[in-house]
Amino acid sequence: MGDKNKDRALSVSKLPLGHYNLESLANKIDGLFAKYKYDLVTEINQPVGQLVIKNFGLKPIELDRDLANLFNIRRNLGVITFVKGIKAPTTYFIRCNLIDTERNLFNAKGQMY
Repeated sequence: MGDKNKDRALSVSKLPLGHYNLESLANKIDGLFAKYKYDLVTEINQPVGQLVIKNFGLKPIELDRDLANLFNIRRNLGVITFVKGIKAPTTYFIRCNLIDTERNLFNAKGQMY
């Protein structure tokens, strides 16, 4: 008898670190498995959700817990997966030129209101 696990090839792809908006995230997901010649198709801002992920290939795709939680979906992608709303992040990137250098909580100068 052959080993069933040898018949199933496991491929892992990672999203690179960075700042993403909905469009750039969809573009990254589109090409996530391109090196394996396996493409996902995404659409953004659709009536059925902010992000639609289409997996028309024959292989199952499982997301890690953090990405599935961010998308508020199950870990296993279906043929078509609807992301109705991406959960709000717990941290925000703010450009330094948007912060008042004289009055802020970091340099403890002035009163914040």
